[in-house]
Amino acid sequence: MRRPRRSSLEQARAAFERARRLSPANSYNHANLGRVLGRSGAVEDVAPGDAFAAFDRALQIDPNNAYFSTPTPRTRR
Repeated sequence: MRRPRRSSLEQARAAFERARRLSPANSYNHANLGRVLGRSGAVEDVAPGDAFAAFDRALQIDPNNAYFSTPTPRTRR
């Protein structure tokens, strides 16, 4: 898989941060920012906690949205 260019990630981050400011109650803006921050950590200084915080906020706004939740690992019996 090809890594996204730094400028693309910076543009995406700026766009989602702006969208989050304009519509803070839209959970998708927070989740998409979290995705970009997660990808950005590989190419720039982004703390993993920043991405998690964005996803946490998305879940606070819309806790039942399957788009934000991750599957729970199955345990062996």
